[in-house]
Amino acid sequence: NTQICTWDGLHWSPLPYDMDASFGSTGFGLGTYDFISSDSDIYSSNNGQPIIKKIEEYYMDDMVKRYAELRALGIFSVGNVNKLISDFMLNIGEDGYEREHELWPNTPSNGGNSSYVWYNSKGRMMSFIEAKILHMDFKYKLMQTRLY
Repeated sequence: NTQICTWDGLHWSPLPYDMDASFGSTGFGLGTYDFISSDSDIYSSNNGQPIIKKIEEYYMDDMVKRYAELRALGIFSVGNVNKLISDFMLNIGEDGYEREHELWPNTPSNGGNSSYVWYNSKGRMMSFIEAKILHMDFKYKLMQTRLY
């Protein structure tokens, strides 16, 4: 779910929302999906979004160059994303997560009253991110052969 937004009528940005399906989680936190079987990309024209198709049509070369630049600089790497997530988790603290689970005991990712119980761990998220980066490297032709 993405909206294209502007605050000044000149500069436009995609604004993702309703992110309960982030990092390979399915909607409502009821499980996970395999990135290979679902090329789920909120910015993809495969979702039938005409404005995204136009952006890809006019800016795909720029998008590919920027992706390659961020990869080369190590900004968009498994290690850097892992650090960002770790830093975020440290800011919240273990007690913050414990209080969250106390506040929302029936959340499926917390083992709540669901027939599909799973834990949304950092390890699961990092496995998804690593696989997704490989997929993006192939999609944007930074590697010639799929490794998955």
